[in-house]
Parts: sequence; structure tokens; C-alpha cells
Amino acid sequence: MRICICVNGILSNLHLVAIPMFKRHTVENIVNLIVRFLDALNDATMIWRAKLMSVSTDGENRMTGCHRGVVTRLEQAAEFLVLRIWCVSHQIDIVIKNAAALPQDGQWIEVVYKWCVHLRRQEKLIMDMNGEMCPKKTNKWTHLDSTLKFYISRRRKIVEHTDAHAHFESPSAKWWTITLAVAPAISEINKTVDQLQNRSLIIIQQKIKIELLKDLLISMFKVKGIMEINDDEANIENKFYVDGNWCVEHQHIIEHIKDQGLFSQECYAGLDENNQKDVVLQISQFALFIVVGCDRVKAEWDGNNNASKLDAPLVVPHELVKVAPRHFISDVLNIYRPRLDHFWSKEEIDEIEVEQRDLIKRASMSISKVDKPFKPTKEMHLAIVQALIDIYSKTGSSVTDLSTSTEVLEPFVEVAMPEPNVKHVHNFDIDFPIKKCLRRLLDYG
Repeated sequence: MRICICVNGILSNLHLVAIPMFKRHTVENIVNLIVRFLDALNDATMIWRAKLMSVSTDGENRMTGCHRGVVTRLEQAAEFLVLRIWCVSHQIDIVIKNAAALPQDGQWIEVVYKWCVHLRRQEKLIMDMNGEMCPKKTNKWTHLDSTLKFYISRRRKIVEHTDAHAHFESPSAKWWTITLAVAPAISEINKTVDQLQNRSLIIIQQKIKIELLKDLLISMFKVKGIMEINDDEANIENKFYVDGNWCVEHQHIIEHIKDQGLFSQECYAGLDENNQKDVVLQISQFALFIVVGCDRVKAEWDGNNNASKLDAPLVVPHELVKVAPRHFISDVLNIYRPRLDHFWSKEEIDEIEVEQRDLIKRASMSISKVDKPFKPTKEMHLAIVQALIDIYSKTGSSVTDLSTSTEVLEPFVEVAMPEPNVKHVHNFDIDFPIKKCLRRLLDYG
């Protein structure tokens, strides 16, 4: 059991306890174990039922069942609103697994894993590759990224090996074309999933990373919204592959294939016209499937296992300052007011509103200060001169011969920050000679 708490302004993600289960992992047994543990932890006061704010799961059926799932049962045991969180990493896992099963009606992914097993048994090939072995097949889809990278980087050795052993058929040019085209997307998804597994991330930060991933995939395959297309209906069918509100142009997929290098171009050129069209269609399906899938990924889900209309409350300052006080009251305070009334006084709740308005005010003041031109003071001049003297005495170099590094300018930059968290670095480059820095200071003085 993992809990996320904020104490004295510090957000902590704690692995509270691991409870072994000796009975069958049924919904009833799981719920009873959790409830009994929390009751005992709270000294039978059952205060956890009022404090339970959210439950996060991996999306497995026993956990997310609408009527008798673990989350549903815990939600029923709680006194106030509970957010149902479906791990976004597991959602992306499902998206990529389903997407990988699309090309060639599942035959493409079968060859990927078939080759993985075969290559790990080829001792001579492994020796020829300086002991490098194909990554072992696992149930985690992240294995797919490392496997495809291995195939692509070692493709010449693999092709030579298969040509020398007639009993094992080499992957086709069609398979290689698809592999080279989808590998960059799988690699980027893998990087994002690694970032999402950072325990310090909160939901709003996860949303930003997923949005960045979606934008990257859209840019990679040049995917467009269907409303962006001005062609008539006949041309759309001939030029684009469409999935719901998204579409991708066949020509852009061909360009993407050719961008993967000479080997990809040779494989694609070696196909006949029908196979070329089929490859473009397969890659188009894959591209739109992962874009649509990432677009639908959301941490908050409702009791019917649909994306929830209710988002998790905003908690980070740079998001809170964007919310008008009236919306903060209606969309945050009023929704969670029953829980607040249970634990806080009315005066403390009023302070929340005041603090949010004060946060907006201070943010606007900070922006106006940063926008004003910065003029160094005499104290700052003296600080940089003293820093130069210290550097000169330690190195014995001429001041004009010294190149500024982060270490050299650090004393100056610290002085040039009269207010915390406001760096006036837009007036001072780190990568220019100290002589220019002094000239810049004299210009300001």
C-alpha cells in the first residue's frame, strides 16, 4: 500500500506497508484485508473512511469492476467523494500492446518474438556480435523497444546469419519496413512511460507528459484533425487514412518510411505496388491507433469505467494562479466542501480562498517585476570585481584571458538575484568572455 501525503509543504510518496495474502485473491478477500488493516491502523476510530480521497489501481477487472470491484467497494465504505485513479502507465501499456498487434493482423509481432527466441539460441551469432545477446522476451511491453533497437542496430549480422542458414527464413522486406517505421514511436512512448513511473510526479505533471507525447507522435507521423482537411470526401478516402476525428496522409507515411534511412528505403522500394500500399496502410493504422489511444489516456475514471468529467483538484501554484477565484470556489472548494467541513473550521476554509487570491496577486506582481529592465547596482559591480580578483589570485591568469564559466559567474549571478526565485539572467549570458561581461556592466552603470 502506497500513500501520498504533504507535510510542511513537502510532498512525500511513501510505501506504507506490504500485506501478504494467504487466501485467494478474490474481491471479497482483498477488500476485507484492506478494511481490517485500515481499521486497526486508525485504532478502530475508522477515521480513514472520512479521509480517503482517492484509490489508484492498475485497471485489472477485479479492481475496477463497476458493481463489485475493489475500488467500488472501498468507495462505498468511504464517507465522502473518492477519486478513482487508473494508472496512466498501465493505460499506455494497453494502448501499445493493442497497437503492436495491428500490423499484418498480428503476424508482425509474432515474428518479433519468434526471432527473439531464435536469436538467443545462436551461439555463433552471439560470438560474432561480441557476446551481445538479443533481449529476453518478457511480458512487459517495454521489452519491445529494446528488442526492436537490437534488430535494427544488428540487422546486417542478422541478415547474414539467416542467409547462411536456409532452414530459418529471414524476415521479409515488408516486415523490416514496418519495423523501421514503428520503432521510433515505440521508443518515444517507452521514454515517457519511464518518466511517468517517477514517484514524485503528481497527476497534473503526468497529464503534461502525456500531452507532450501525443504532440510528438502527431508531429512524427504528421497526423491531423479531420476538421483540418479541406479536400472533398472522395479525395480524403484516396489520400488519407481516417480514424474517428484523426487522419494521416499516405504521402506523409511514405516520407516517414524514407526518413528512417537507406535500408528502409531499399526495403520499401523492393516491394511491389500492392505491398507498398498495404505497408503504408498498416503503418497508418498503427500511427492513428497510438495517437487516439494517448489522447484518451486519463488518470481520473468514473464508476462506469469511463473517463471522468471530474478532474483531480489543482495543487501546483502555476496552475492555481490561472484559475479565477469564482471557478476555484465552484470547481474545487464546493466539490470537496463536505470533507472540509468535517475536518476544518469555517475560518480555515475562508483562509483557503484568501490564499488563492493572494497567490494570484503575488504572481502578477512577480511577472511585472521580471518585465522591468534590470540595472546592476554598485554592490553588484563590486561583487563581480571581487569574484574576478579571487579567480585571478587562484589561477594567476590575466583577467582578459579568462573565459567565463558557470563557476566564475556564480558569485555574480547570486548577487544578481535580489529576490528569491527571480533570476535576471536574460541580461547576462554565461558563455561570453569576462571582458564582455564587464563592458556590459559598464554599459548598465
